[in-house]
Amino acid sequence: MRRDAHPFSSPPPLHFAFLSSPSPHAEVVLDHLNIPAAATNGEATMVKKLNHNACERDRRKKINSLYSALRSLLPSADQTEKLSIPATVSQVLKYIPELQQQVQILAREREELLSRINATQGIDDCTHQEISKGKGALSNPMPSISTNCLSESEVAIQICTTKVMTQNTVDFSEILLNLDHHGFPLISASTFESFGGTRTTFYNLHVQVERSRGMECEALKEKLLALYDQKGREVKFPIQH
Repeated sequence: MRRDAHPFSSPPPLHFAFLSSPSPHAEVVLDHLNIPAAATNGEATMVKKLNHNACERDRRKKINSLYSALRSLLPSADQTEKLSIPATVSQVLKYIPELQQQVQILAREREELLSRINATQGIDDCTHQEISKGKGALSNPMPSISTNCLSESEVAIQICTTKVMTQNTVDFSEILLNLDHHGFPLISASTFESFGGTRTTFYNLHVQVERSRGMECEALKEKLLALYDQKGREVKFPIQH
């Protein structure tokens, strides 16, 4: 019996659903996982943490540097060993009042020394003026004025007057008002009298000057001499009103 021959043909293609393209619903699920965004957030958190740690290290370094500078201002006896921060603060709080007390003592000693120097210089100036001018000085007496620049902003003034000058001299209050009017505020003032052959009065003034003005001591001395000279002319030739 003869069988019909059938030609061989390729099998039909197979389609596997799990290998095909994802459905729209699956794409939505994958997008919802947002895997790349999560990785980015993790990196941002790590960078933020590293920046915070770096800022904290810089802050501590600056604080330690400031406390080290503060520690260097303490007396050498307190610098033999490295003090802790609380110990440094304690030593500084203890040292500041002591330093203020020393400054006050030195300021008083300076004023006393300045008064002695000015008084000695004033006596010599008055004696020299009386000897050089003789009796003629009594007709138009002028005080002896000396000025010393203590610093760029402080000037010491010493005025020496004798008893015979008191009739035609400028009042002490008028001197202070004149100085204040010209921009020389008073810091301190003192008086000293000697009762030798001639009664001599010394006025010691400590005034402040502006640095920008650059006022020289001699210029200030000339102003005071001009004030006394003007007062003497007014007394000698009274102004008629």
